[in-house]
Amino acid sequence: MVHSSVLTALDKKKVSWFHFQAIIIAGVGFFNDAYDLFVIGLLTKLIGRIYFIPSQPPFPKKVPTIPIGPNSAVTAVALVGTFCGQLFFGWLGDAIGRKTAYGVTLLIMVVFGAAQGLSFGNTAEAVVTTLCIMRFFLGFGIGGDYPLSAVIMSEYSNRRTRGAFVAAVFSMQGIGIITGAAITLAVAGSFKSNHPRPPYSVEPIASQGYPASDFVWRIILSVGCIPAILTFYYRLKLPETARYTSIVARNAAKTAVDMSKVLKTQFTEADARIQRDADRIDASVAAAAAAAVPNGPLDFNGDHGHAVESKKEGWWKRMRRRQKQAWADFKRGWRSPKIVPFDEQNWGWFLRHYGRYLFGTSSTWFFLDIAFYSQNLFQTQVFTVIGWLPPATTMSALQETYKLARAQALVALWSTIPGYYFTVATVDWLGRKTVQLMGFFFMTLFMLILAADYPSISKKKGAFVALYSLTFFFANWGPNATTFIIPSEIFPAKFRSTGHGISAACGKAGAIVGAFGFLYASQPKSAAAAYPYPPGIGLQLTLAILTIANGLGLICTIFFVPETKGRSLEEFETPGVVGARHVELAQSTAPRGAATAVDTEAPPPPGLHVAPPAASARVAV
Repeated sequence: MVHSSVLTALDKKKVSWFHFQAIIIAGVGFFNDAYDLFVIGLLTKLIGRIYFIPSQPPFPKKVPTIPIGPNSAVTAVALVGTFCGQLFFGWLGDAIGRKTAYGVTLLIMVVFGAAQGLSFGNTAEAVVTTLCIMRFFLGFGIGGDYPLSAVIMSEYSNRRTRGAFVAAVFSMQGIGIITGAAITLAVAGSFKSNHPRPPYSVEPIASQGYPASDFVWRIILSVGCIPAILTFYYRLKLPETARYTSIVARNAAKTAVDMSKVLKTQFTEADARIQRDADRIDASVAAAAAAAVPNGPLDFNGDHGHAVESKKEGWWKRMRRRQKQAWADFKRGWRSPKIVPFDEQNWGWFLRHYGRYLFGTSSTWFFLDIAFYSQNLFQTQVFTVIGWLPPATTMSALQETYKLARAQALVALWSTIPGYYFTVATVDWLGRKTVQLMGFFFMTLFMLILAADYPSISKKKGAFVALYSLTFFFANWGPNATTFIIPSEIFPAKFRSTGHGISAACGKAGAIVGAFGFLYASQPKSAAAAYPYPPGIGLQLTLAILTIANGLGLICTIFFVPETKGRSLEEFETPGVVGARHVELAQSTAPRGAATAVDTEAPPPPGLHVAPPAASARVAV
C-alpha cells in the first residue's frame, strides 16, 4: 500500500466548495449525453416529417418518418463514437494525464454539439449525412468524459463520501433530461404558437410547419453545448489530480504545489513523495520478483534487455520484432508476483492480478446497458396506455414534438430520474455492491413479471406503467450508477482511467445491442405486422431474454465485483491489500496504551521471503 501526507489529507478532507465545483465541471459531459439522448428521438421524428414527405400527392396514410436505415444510423453513430471515445481517452488519461486529456473532450463536445444544427445542404440526404458525422464526433467527446470525469472526481474525493460525489457527477444525466425537456417544450411551444399549422390528416404539406420547424430542431440540438462552453475555462483551471502526479508521473513538487491550493494547506515536496511500507519493497522482494521471471528483472519503461534497433532494418522486420518484444514483456508481466516495483507493472501484470475485477466491471456494465437502452421498446406503448399521445396524423409536426417531449419528460420524472438521487443518498451507506445487487435483482424481477404475462399486463394501465417505471427506477438506483462508480476506484492509478474506459466501452457495446438488436428482435413474427421492420421474435420473448441479461448482471456482480465502500484508493495499488480502514478499526478498538499489531497489507505470495519491518517502516519509492 502506498502512502503520502498529501493523499492522506485528500482522504480525510471534509466536504468543501471545491468538491461541488468539481462535480459541476465533471458532470457537463453527462449532462450533454442525457440531453442529446433525450432530444434526438424527438427530433428524428420531426426531421422525418420535414424532409421525407412527398412533395405532391398521393401522400401516405401514415405520417412519414426517416427510413429505418438512416434513422438507425443517426442514433447509432453517437453510440459508436462514444464507444471509441471511451477507449481512446481512457488510455490517454493514463498516458498523458487526466487534466490534459480532459480539455480536449470538452472542446470536441462544444464544436460538434453546436455543429449538429448545421447541414451540408437542404436535402434529406445532406441533413442525415451531416447529423451522422457531427454526432459521431460529439459521441467521441462524450465517451472520453466517462473515464476522465469518473477518475478525476474519484481521485479528488475523500474516502467517506467518494461514492456520493462520483454518483453526483453521473446524476447530471438527470439534469440533462430535465433541461432537454424544458428546451424542447419552450422552443417547440413558442414556434407552434406563433406558426400554427393544421394536422397531417387535413393538410400533409402544411402540417410540416416549414421553415419554422426546421429552425426548431437545429436550435434544440445546438443549445445543448452551452453548459460545456460555460465550464470550459474552469475545466482548464482544474489542477491535475494528486494521484496521477504523485503515483504515475512521480512529480512530488507539482503535487505539493497543486494540492496546497486545493486543500488550503501548505505542503512540501517531502509531504507529496510517495512511500511504501519497507517490508514490501526491500531487497528480498526485488530478488524474489527477479527470480520469478526467468528472463531477469523487468524494465518496461526503458530499453533494458531490448535489442538495439538498426537503421538499416526493414520496417516489416522492425514491426515484427517489436511485436515479439511486446508479447515477451506481457508474458513476463503475467508471470510476475503481486508485489513488484512500480516501473515493472505492465499490462501482463495488470490483467493477471486485476483481470477478475476488469471482467466484473465490464460484464456488469454490458448486461446493464442491454436492458437500460431497451426502454425505448416500451415508451410508445406506455404513452398509448396512458393516453398522453394521440395518433400522429391528428397533429402537426410541432404539435407532435411538443406532446412527445412532455410525455417523455413526465415518465422520466417519475421513473428514471429519482433513481439517480437515491443512489447519491445511499451509495456510501449501503455500499456500491449492495446497491448494484439490489438494482439487478429488482430489474430481473420486474422484467420477469412483464415477460411472464405481457399480453395481459400490457392492457392493464396501472400494472403496466408501474412495472415499467419500477424497472428503470431500480436501474438508476442500482447498476446504472454503480457500474460508473466502481471502475473509478478498484484499479491502480497507472491503469485506472484505461480500466474505466474499457468497462464503459463494454457498456456501450451492450447499449448498441439493446437499442438496435432488441429493437429488431422485438418486432412481431408476422411480416405484415412488423413492417417496415423485418419480422422478429416478438416482444414477450424479447423481454424473457432481457430478464436473462439482468440475471447475468446479478451473477457477475456477486462473483466478480468487490465492495469499495470506505476504502482508500491507495489500497488498490497492490492486489489483495487489507485496507487501512481495517487498521484504523483495530486501533480504535484496542485498549488505550496497548500496541496494535495489524498487518496493513496482504501476506506475500507463497515462497516470497519478506524481511521483518524496521523501526522506520517506510521508505520513498
